[in-house]
Amino acid sequence: MSWEVNLHFGYFSELLAEFSQEEEESDKLFRLAVAVLGAIDSVPIEVLARYMELWLLRLEGVLPALEQKLSPQLAAKAVEMMRQPPAQLQEDLMQAADLKRLETMCEELIEYHLEKRLKTKRMIRKLL
Repeated sequence: MSWEVNLHFGYFSELLAEFSQEEEESDKLFRLAVAVLGAIDSVPIEVLARYMELWLLRLEGVLPALEQKLSPQLAAKAVEMMRQPPAQLQEDLMQAADLKRLETMCEELIEYHLEKRLKTKRMIRKLL
């Protein structure tokens, strides 16, 4: 695996640790993590990262209607992305600019919800 994928593993771990409740089982978080990890070899890591962020926000109940935050076209693409299992995500579903816009929106929502910045996200930004 590439170092970029390994960096994202750290990010995924931090996301799961922050979004999970101590001493409380979460079947949905577990299934999300397993599905995303199972798609590592077939889907670009940037696509998987956006998928995981969107689903974590949705499971936590803090994902707003995407049409409020994104252009109608990008909102439709994000909704389509979330309807698919991660292993079936198409690499060409979104352009690099679309993924960057989703990343920005998700990062803002995650930081607002958690009331802090994630350490691994800063590291990814510095190294990539």
